[in-house]
Amino acid sequence: MIGPGLYLSGGGSGSVCTMDGVDTACSLVDRVLQMGGAVRCPNNNCSPIAINGVQAYFVAYLTGSTYVPYAGPGSIFGTNDQASIAGAMYAENQSLLNNGNEQCGVTYGVGDKYTFSASVQGTATDCTPTNAMTSDYQQIAGAYHSHGEFDPTNRMSEISDFPAGHNSDQGWSNFWGLPFSLATPGWNLIVYYPTPGCQKFFLGGPAGTGTTIPICP
Repeated sequence: MIGPGLYLSGGGSGSVCTMDGVDTACSLVDRVLQMGGAVRCPNNNCSPIAINGVQAYFVAYLTGSTYVPYAGPGSIFGTNDQASIAGAMYAENQSLLNNGNEQCGVTYGVGDKYTFSASVQGTATDCTPTNAMTSDYQQIAGAYHSHGEFDPTNRMSEISDFPAGHNSDQGWSNFWGLPFSLATPGWNLIVYYPTPGCQKFFLGGPAGTGTTIPICP
């Protein structure tokens, strides 16, 4: 196996599980899982899911695992939240495929709909969304980014919470007055809204992240 497979528990050793979308004896899947060659899907469910109306599927690599939107850059969404959510998941997948560094981009309007740009690559700890703008005059509706490959030395499962300046997720969002979404290696999917200064978890939750940003009602 080149990379970790997807794993869906099916019961005892005589049951059938799913690995990389193929029915596989659970006894074999258990052995691969114990050897570190597979990753268990969230809640043992490898089926596609809808996140605020955005269809996504689960993938796993040697570098980590994430949900990936079926719709890529330039796809049309009904709301800016949907474009932000899809963009963040897209960015995390690109991070895991490309050396683990952060990826980021922007969302923008298309008539009364929204889409997200292709992402640009940052460093292990930083990415500037406006680098993804097609021109200095582009009117953006928000930004998205990933926190890349898991690093136990960094607080990677939260919106970085320094409210002023450009050196944090929250600071960038507050400066521009635009929402900022994040997909993390811990499967958290968050959008921060500078007004009223709160965040919403579309996947995962604040427990254990250390976040100090209020949760939107």
